[in-house]
Amino acid sequence: MWAATRILAPLARANSEHVSTLLAGLEQQPLSTRELKQFYRHYQQSNHAQRERMVENPGLFLKALQSKQQTADAKQLAEGPEGLWCRDLAVIAKLLNRLLRQVPTLFTPPPKSIEKARLVQHFVQIKGPFQRLESRIEKTSTHDPQ
Repeated sequence: MWAATRILAPLARANSEHVSTLLAGLEQQPLSTRELKQFYRHYQQSNHAQRERMVENPGLFLKALQSKQQTADAKQLAEGPEGLWCRDLAVIAKLLNRLLRQVPTLFTPPPKSIEKARLVQHFVQIKGPFQRLESRIEKTSTHDPQ
């Protein structure tokens, strides 16, 4: 009942052809409510061509999704926390580069003092976590655990 009211009914209102195709596929290969919820979440974010393929074979779509997740999990396990650390730093580096490119736009000519104070205040607030991270790295790196 939950799947009918939360997934199939909205899908039928949006695209009756897709729901008909999906229901025909579900007769051959039923999916659990959890799988239908996952399918629908991805369906909502997909373009028209992807949606067509998804409703034609929802079981295959979910198997591909599961395989992709297993591959990502295996990669994360192999990389360990060091890999996550490096990926997070890469994201931060990209954000910092974007901020660097915005400096001329935001600070030339000098903005009004109120606006400049707001921009600088946000910058100062983010310096604290960077300084704490640097301090913790220094403290942990120089600490002899023996």
